[in-house]
Order: sequence, then structure tokens, then C-alpha cells
Amino acid sequence: GRSHTIGVVKAAGKVSVLASRSSSSLNTGTVGIAHTRWATHGAPTDANAHPHTSSDGGLAIVHNGIVENFVALREELQRKGYRMASETDTELIAHLISDVRKQKWMPLEEAVRQALSQVQGAYGICVISSEEPDLLVG
Repeated sequence: GRSHTIGVVKAAGKVSVLASRSSSSLNTGTVGIAHTRWATHGAPTDANAHPHTSSDGGLAIVHNGIVENFVALREELQRKGYRMASETDTELIAHLISDVRKQKWMPLEEAVRQALSQVQGAYGICVISSEEPDLLVG
């Protein structure tokens, strides 16, 4: 099949800052996700801005809410070799979904369902995958 990639543009602060960083070359896709973030875990920085991606860049996620078992899940993922690029609980969910798919490939919807079964808290998410480029899972 055709190779798909996920382009990511991030900016802390005003949406106008993000708009100024966006290039027309990134706007060639047909599906996109975005989120204005109110910091729960981590300071409002470019690194902590949404969307967050899996280590391989194949998944991107936006999330609103809180992962109450964030510390325990982060420690478990770090033991498995995952490196966190941010201080957020959102990035952790991207790595959880990726980890589920590494153990056994499955459709994105099922991988999200299985990953979220490990998460305690209240939240809403939206996930995209380079492997299923026309699908949004939330």
C-alpha cells in the first residue's frame, strides 16, 4: 500500500502562533486532529503541546482529561524501553496504544480499547494512525 506519514506542528501559547508555524506542505492530508491544551501534567511548552505521537511517529493523539494512574503507567512503559518526549499523560496513551499493537497487530479501534482498559481517570481522546489514514478513533 501507499506510505502515509503524520505531520505534526506544535506551539505553546496562542493559536495564532500555531497558525504561523503551519506550512502548506503539512496541509496536504485529508484528516487532522488538534487541541488547545490546559496543562494538567507538565508546563505549557512546545514539547508538552498536542498532538503527541508514538515513538515511531505512526500514531498521534489529542486528549482532554486526566490519567490518574499516570505515574505507574509511565514507569511501566519506561521499563519496557519507551522514552517520554514530554511531561504529559497524553503522550503516555500514545505509547500504550503502540505497545498493545507491538504485542499483536490489531485494528486501531481495538488497540485503543485495549490500551484504555489500563487507564484510570476521566478523559476524551482522538487518535489517528499512519496505517489507517482515513480513520479517527475517539
